[in-house]
Amino acid sequence: MGNRNLNAKNSEILAIGLMSGTSLDGVDAAIIQTDGHNVKRFGKAFHLPYTKEQQDLLLDALAQSKKVGAPTTTSNSIVAAEGLINDLHFDAVMKVIEINELEKQDVAVVGFHGQTLLHNPDENWSWQIGDGRELAQRLGISVVNDFRRFDVENGGQGAPLVPIYHRALLPDQINNYPIALLNIAFRFFLKELYELLF
Repeated sequence: MGNRNLNAKNSEILAIGLMSGTSLDGVDAAIIQTDGHNVKRFGKAFHLPYTKEQQDLLLDALAQSKKVGAPTTTSNSIVAAEGLINDLHFDAVMKVIEINELEKQDVAVVGFHGQTLLHNPDENWSWQIGDGRELAQRLGISVVNDFRRFDVENGGQGAPLVPIYHRALLPDQINNYPIALLNIAFRFFLKELYELLF
């Protein structure tokens, strides 16, 4: 992306989005240039895979959360997992900044999903770990987080950014006919398919 392309329009910003899904394969980091309504440009994305030890720590936190059954006081393994989530997401942000030849100050905002432990939209709650305030302090970049929990608490299913992002991808002139958008957790699907076949 490079600094030379950042200021084409003063109303456009660079935003980094982070995702660590329940497949526990790692952290995905993507960067876009946006005017707040449309995606103007995509940067280079980055995937930071979890090690076996990191996956084991996260699996232990998931097991502990299932014993508790709802967001509440956390166990030592959940506290350790949250620290790991923050560290890995910090690393992913720094790497996506590096591979796009940017500086931290070029990025306006980071969207931080965190790691879902339990998700129960029927009862209006969702439990994520990851400390957005701590991540913002370490990065020196504004961090938006807890959007999944807030969405579920307000009657949503916990994916409030998906329809906004899909709408931003579609130019106004193509809204005259039906459009289907497919969201596939491809790496997880391939792993499941492999295990089923072999």
